[in-house]
Amino acid sequence: MCLIIETKRDIVIPDETMLEFAKNNDDGFGFMYVKDKQVQHEKYVDKPVDLLIERYKALAEYEPMIHLRMKTHGLIDHTNTHPYPCKYGMWLMHNGVLSSGNQKDTQKSDTWHFINDVFNPLLEWSKNPHKMIRSKQFIEIMERAIGYSNRIVVADREGFVFYNVGTWVTIQKESTGVKGLRVSNSYAWNESFKEPRPTQQYHYGTSGRGGSSSPTAISHWYQLTNEGLILIDEDLWVDNSGEFWEYTGYGYQRMGLSRKQEKKAKKALERAARRQPKGQVIDLTAVNKKPQEPVLLLPQRTQQVCIPGTEPILVVNQDEDNDEETSIVEMIVANQKTTDDEYNEALVNEWKRYPPDVINTMCYTDPDDAAKVLTKVLHDI
Repeated sequence: MCLIIETKRDIVIPDETMLEFAKNNDDGFGFMYVKDKQVQHEKYVDKPVDLLIERYKALAEYEPMIHLRMKTHGLIDHTNTHPYPCKYGMWLMHNGVLSSGNQKDTQKSDTWHFINDVFNPLLEWSKNPHKMIRSKQFIEIMERAIGYSNRIVVADREGFVFYNVGTWVTIQKESTGVKGLRVSNSYAWNESFKEPRPTQQYHYGTSGRGGSSSPTAISHWYQLTNEGLILIDEDLWVDNSGEFWEYTGYGYQRMGLSRKQEKKAKKALERAARRQPKGQVIDLTAVNKKPQEPVLLLPQRTQQVCIPGTEPILVVNQDEDNDEETSIVEMIVANQKTTDDEYNEALVNEWKRYPPDVINTMCYTDPDDAAKVLTKVLHDI
């Protein structure tokens, strides 16, 4: 996924933080800013990150928007590098994956198609485009058209207009050197890149059905922060600040939840809190690299389920009166023995719940499961 950075004069981005921003988003970068009531822009492809840092420092007084691209649609070229020109002297940056795609011309990105098919025609119908893009009605239309998981910022002679502003992220970690800076997402870079090295976590679990309780290593690794993570439901975790996390197969990342998913997650947190005895929540920052004692993440009602060819999955039993949707992990727990076809079917059904940008991230972080889903989908066509 791409990353958009809203720079501020009073928050100077350190070189090493800018390097972290650009590490996974290196398919071109661009700037847009307003000077003398006109939008100025710069776009670069196949240029070293040193130039990104150099141009940021040169333009910092204008508080430019910076876009770092990770290609999803279209060629890696100057045309598909953000910002994009729009009518009436406007420029646009986008982070996410639009469902409209780029089928008409696969050399162009989904953003390019959206601007030409939707955004520019809407501007042409307005008597005052600069006023229209700031109107409550237009903002609502735009946000419905792009979906909640996409972030867009438009620059015109009056300044910047943000869409889906509620999904943008304000950086909280002091260690980044840019606390208070607003960016389009927290998953296209590692906010904990300056934190201590990861350590292995342990829990008490049972092996198979009715097995004896014994220390069991989780094959999950987590970049420790001051919050620590607590397992609350299936593969759903929470930190002390209330942020929800998931395990991607290579590490933990914050979850971008829809309203429905967030409501479900909060219910799971309430259930876990009722089950959790007082004084049993462990601060993971106290864990040594080679702990002498196992760390008890969630000591009650846990079991370990093994699927042929996979690592053991740690799950938390659901309350009997829970009538919410059954997840893939619950299906596996219920069946115990799952064929490859059943497992792939469950994966496809599970992935249907997620918006395009989340699926794209899952393909990047869980290529094995992504291949199974794609194989199943192609087989059914």
